[in-house]
Amino acid sequence: MELAPIDLSGVDPRTAKGATTAMLARVDAAIATVNDDRRPLLEVYREHTVSELLEPDMDRVLATLVEHPHYEAYGGARVLGVPPVLDGMDEVRRFYEAIFAAPPDTRGLDIRALVVDSDTLCMQGRVVIPISSLPAAPDFAPGVDRERLGFALLHACVVFPFDGTRIVGEVQYYDDQIRPDGVVYVD
Repeated sequence: MELAPIDLSGVDPRTAKGATTAMLARVDAAIATVNDDRRPLLEVYREHTVSELLEPDMDRVLATLVEHPHYEAYGGARVLGVPPVLDGMDEVRRFYEAIFAAPPDTRGLDIRALVVDSDTLCMQGRVVIPISSLPAAPDFAPGVDRERLGFALLHACVVFPFDGTRIVGEVQYYDDQIRPDGVVYVD
């Protein structure tokens, strides 16, 4: 399912919530068009995203996972504070505790494509980060004017394997830095 990019011109540059809300409307439209064994995966992915990014809720996000989830992260994930490997519910719970303790609305999603089969969902898109929330690492966002209002867009691809209707984990791939075309100023 190919999805058009989100227009960020009307989104508050101090929050990424608007981008995620716009993206979820598009996921809802995709769910409405699928009436086979892929639909439950899309619905669980939606719940996972809502409970992680829009309405942070530990019980809800963990309810989307198998008993022993496994996460892997590559590329720019280290700058975003994502450990390279999370193995088991205790490590995954600590990861989400750290996400939920961070200032609200510091990350969003702009999904460009979703590929779904009967046991895997793959999301390709961009993580939307308000410029004011960018990590301090200077080589992560070269050339970004941190005094301006806007968003940095980090290209990402995340694979979600499923066991039935539960997410087994995530394999996350990120660019190592914000690309020059990955900045949207709104001031």
